[in-house]
Amino acid sequence: MSLAKEFVIAALVWFSFRLARSPRDPAIWALVGCLVLRLLTAPSTMVALHEFTGGTLDVATFRLVQTAALDASLFCLLVFFLLSAGGSRRRVALDAWLLMLVCAALAVAMVVVPAASREQAFGVGAALPSVVMEPGVALFFLVDAAYGTYTTVQAASWALRDAVETPRRVRWGLRIAACGLITLAVTSVARFGTILVRWSGGDVPSSVPVATAVLVHVGIILFMAGITMVGLLAVLAAARLWLRHRRRYEDLRPLWGHLHDVFPGDALYAGQRGGWLEELAFWRMHRRYWRRVVEIRDGLVRLSPYLADCGAVEGRERVSPEVFREALARLRAGERPSSRTAVAVARPEGPDVEADVGELVTLSKTLRA
Repeated sequence: MSLAKEFVIAALVWFSFRLARSPRDPAIWALVGCLVLRLLTAPSTMVALHEFTGGTLDVATFRLVQTAALDASLFCLLVFFLLSAGGSRRRVALDAWLLMLVCAALAVAMVVVPAASREQAFGVGAALPSVVMEPGVALFFLVDAAYGTYTTVQAASWALRDAVETPRRVRWGLRIAACGLITLAVTSVARFGTILVRWSGGDVPSSVPVATAVLVHVGIILFMAGITMVGLLAVLAAARLWLRHRRRYEDLRPLWGHLHDVFPGDALYAGQRGGWLEELAFWRMHRRYWRRVVEIRDGLVRLSPYLADCGAVEGRERVSPEVFREALARLRAGERPSSRTAVAVARPEGPDVEADVGELVTLSKTLRA
């Protein structure tokens, strides 16, 4: 198995997982379709399929199916970048019509080739014919190479456009993927030129097909590495966020515990809690984290009149643990506050929610001491 094929399989496994998580994302559907078709149209796979079917389809028809499927994979690739970069559905529809025209042109080009010449001109695999005598043979490979150039160049341009508007951690992955696509575009141009030279009766140095085959593998590896890097960096960012929420969730436990004891009715989704099973559900960490933050803020609003009676001043940066415990003691004793007006407690310095949570964590840590 080639290194390029291993990269395709690895990317297919990863994006199949992404598809299971986001089954309604058409862009991921398009990319998974591209990877599946690319895997099925690999020369080694097509040769194995042809041998497995026992030659049910003749070699020329098999080559037509392979080429059409490969062009369909390029179309799916283009759709992925179009939708990811905010392209219109109308543009997708136009490219779908172009794919159908290309497939029709491939079929017509093969039909006009005499039956006696088809097997020699259209072999199973990726190699180009060494001799191009029939116009239909030239048309078949020229159309295929032109479409390959168009789709890879367009996909690369959309990837670079998308990279400009994405965070830095994603930008480099998209640029690497674009480099792979540009490399594949170069190979399509080389195949186009090779067919033109051979059709005109010229000879192409043997190093050109060899270099083209090498560049195909390099382009696939670069592209797969780029899009896989984007996915892995997204996973790392999600893991860092999960760990931060988990750490702060535990840091807020003392403050939440005191407030939950005196205001148990403030618990959100109280009837849906699963005890220790809920704690083991790591995929619900973000939900539990934000639920705890909201419950703490609700509890502080209700406790704030007692805090004011105990000496807490609205706008002061910190509430001492002594004042907090005294307010809880008065509440438990059944005392009524002098005022029902809520005061701001643990007011954040910044406008964002993370600054707000930071103040709650600071207050919670003072209660733990």
